Amino acid sequence: MENAGSSRMHDCQTHDVSLKPWMSDSSEVNDQPKNVLNRQISEEENADKRTQFRNHIIKRMKTNITRHQLIDLLTDIQECSDDEKDSLVKLLPLKFYFRDTPFTSSTAHTLAQILPRLHGPVEELDLSRCKLNLDSLKIICEGTSKLKYKMEFLDVGGNELGDEEVKIISVVLNKVGELRLWDCGISATGLEVLCGEIKKLETPMESLDLSYNKFGDEGVKIISVILNKVGMLRLIGCEISEDGKQILREELKRLGLPVSSFVRFLVKL
Repeated sequence: MENAGSSRMHDCQTHDVSLKPWMSDSSEVNDQPKNVLNRQISEEENADKRTQFRNHIIKRMKTNITRHQLIDLLTDIQECSDDEKDSLVKLLPLKFYFRDTPFTSSTAHTLAQILPRLHGPVEELDLSRCKLNLDSLKIICEGTSKLKYKMEFLDVGGNELGDEEVKIISVVLNKVGELRLWDCGISATGLEVLCGEIKKLETPMESLDLSYNKFGDEGVKIISVILNKVGMLRLIGCEISEDGKQILREELKRLGLPVSSFVRFLVKL
């Protein structure tokens, strides 16, 4: 009898143990570690914060945002996950105005990371008078080189560009339709590098603005080799003499390009 009782007791204990994994009463819930519950709550709160953050970004994108505010917006987008970035950049306008906004290497990096993610061609990127240096320009051009579409308009005028900076810009000429390099202090050496790369282009540039770079007639001789590679050339305030203008006239004539249409309203030949 004792053995039978012991057997029944053993069966009962075994039965109780087998039920435990399926029990779901309040005592089991209360036994969960507090850190698990806290983690769940934290995850829910973070999800809410991410949603609020995303909605705030979208709201700002619907305004005419430029300069410092645009930098702040791009920085916020950079803090999102890769999937969120791809989703948000689809809502970005394709015109970026930073004129007169000093660029740091960090700012340049943010822009360079966003550019390749854009869903369409950049209509305009205005970086004029942004105090670009060698490092920031290099970072931006690296991002530009990865563009999926050709940039329609790039303005880096008003930035002091040495020969090294011009070399960096020359690498991305095939990614830009219209390029403005006005008042950049471009030397004859830098101009030679620039024109050498333009000459290699399979498709001519739509427009090149070299106004207020005071390279004079020395620069004209260099520029004359790319007249058939640029649709519109701006040479205002470049200190070109009558002899320099004559060089341009003769080269345009040799190429069969009409003077009136080529430099219309830009420099009187």
